[in-house]
Amino acid sequence: MIDFSLARGASKSAPPGVLYDWGTGSLGLRVGDAKDVAWFVNDELRRKREEREKGRLLYVAMTRAKEEMVLMGNAAPKREAGDGFHALLREAGVWPQKGEHPEDPPFPITWLTAASAVAGEKPAAPAPVDAGRLAALWERRLEEFKALDGKPAFSQPSAHDGEWEGPSAAEEAVPRERARVVGTVCHKVLELWDYGKGGDLPAMVDAACALLGADVRDEAAGILAAFVKSPAAEFLAGVEILGREVPYVRRLADGTVERGAMDLLYKKDGRVWVADYKTGSLSGAEKKWGAQGRAYCAAVGEGAGFAVVGLKEGRVVEIAA
Repeated sequence: MIDFSLARGASKSAPPGVLYDWGTGSLGLRVGDAKDVAWFVNDELRRKREEREKGRLLYVAMTRAKEEMVLMGNAAPKREAGDGFHALLREAGVWPQKGEHPEDPPFPITWLTAASAVAGEKPAAPAPVDAGRLAALWERRLEEFKALDGKPAFSQPSAHDGEWEGPSAAEEAVPRERARVVGTVCHKVLELWDYGKGGDLPAMVDAACALLGADVRDEAAGILAAFVKSPAAEFLAGVEILGREVPYVRRLADGTVERGAMDLLYKKDGRVWVADYKTGSLSGAEKKWGAQGRAYCAAVGEGAGFAVVGLKEGRVVEIAA
């Protein structure tokens, strides 16, 4: 919606202009007090859109506030319908009506009395600027900027962008990148695998390879065929699985935002555990993935445990609690 006001030479109360609505392609005209039908239609469309946009902005503000949100409004507006956000809340019945001072409002309200100027009284002179304090403040801001400059805004729970750290003795001929692709296909299949009922494993491997554009069917199928018959799979069939590929985001003490996804979330004996699938060797698990496990546990909450599930070794190792 565009309002082209041609106010030159016209009164402020009724400037000539055009009101164009992009949605309908309609053009409304106004000259003095005379307006055509399209003007009234477009003006009503604009009013409704602005009302919806105001509600959307209030919703965004109320759902994005990290600690608290402050709304300001006139306790005794000159007109019943206001243009502020408080008018929407008043319509919803959660903002005080004109003249009301509820004792138990739905949220904390601070009532302010408008200050009245005393005739002939000069406003107080502003306090002098403390140059030393201001310089120290900017110095601290500069140090904080230098500390953050070049630092990534996001981090992952593990320093590795993949779980495979190199070939084992029996895998010397398997390229590193191919092994990562195999692991990705295995993860995709296990994201949908039913540990209790099983499924059509070959078809699921084919579907995962097609989805990822990966030509590693034989390797992935071989690993998974052995894994679904292993003690690890039997163990997972006996626990309550709460979620798979569960995303999370948390803010770290240094201001960095950590984000990641948990392969498996399950409950055993009343305790929640985070499990991570590994295609490599599980030897030295604490050294390899202890920090990753502690990050996952911190994201889930106090009391959570962490375990790694070896797809090739077919066992579960608890390494952090």
